[in-house]
Amino acid sequence: MALYADTAVLDTATRKLIFLERSQRFADGSYTLAVMVPLCWSPDSRFILASSPEPETDLTLYSVNPVRKRELVRSGVWRAGWSPDGQSIWYACQPAARTVERGDERLVLRYYRRALRGGRWTRMAPQEVRRLLTDWRWLALGWREGLGDRYEFYAYTLDGSMRVGWGLEGARNEISVEWRGGKRMVLKVPSGARVWAVDLSADRRYLLVEDGLAVWWIAEIGTGRWERLISNEELSPDTVFLAEFVPNARLYPLYTGRWGIP
Repeated sequence: MALYADTAVLDTATRKLIFLERSQRFADGSYTLAVMVPLCWSPDSRFILASSPEPETDLTLYSVNPVRKRELVRSGVWRAGWSPDGQSIWYACQPAARTVERGDERLVLRYYRRALRGGRWTRMAPQEVRRLLTDWRWLALGWREGLGDRYEFYAYTLDGSMRVGWGLEGARNEISVEWRGGKRMVLKVPSGARVWAVDLSADRRYLLVEDGLAVWWIAEIGTGRWERLISNEELSPDTVFLAEFVPNARLYPLYTGRWGIP
């Protein structure tokens, strides 16, 4: 998380902040910015890939306990992520002077991979890239934007058996719930407004959804039934800042809901 000018993670067991970057403060009141943009956690939550704020093209690896950092790529990174076993890292870059006039831009990018503990970056073979772009286990542990098959944004359960997609051009009022075996259900919010998923219940029966009118909903996945919860207008001058199921199914990456508005 970015804390004004610092970057920290919260240890949910101890409720303590672990600072990855600290800004420098000066006597005249000025300070340096030490903000990093987190991209994706390793499967064991011991490491995190991050980049600098805009234009976000570098790639840095942080270990959380103890805190250490290592610059992996200085510039040119478009996407990045982990292997399902957490033992290697991948990133994608666009070759110089290449543009995409039609088709899938993901196939124009060049993909590289290296071991977590060291070694050199090696270019991924075409079959490895195909697996990266289609295997849910790899997709769930990556920089999610642009890596969906149909929707602009996807969030996955950690076991890779289920995912939720939204942000379809021309149908922003729908959310797609998909299972790894091929089953799929499309849920359309009654308000007709743009929607995005916020959370999935632990039993995976219900979705928590916010729409573009700042109304919060519960959607029952099996029946397609929607229940209106509350709106920011009803709470004015207050607003709903964060909501989730307790317990929940921990959709991944964690940048869903308000943190990943399409």
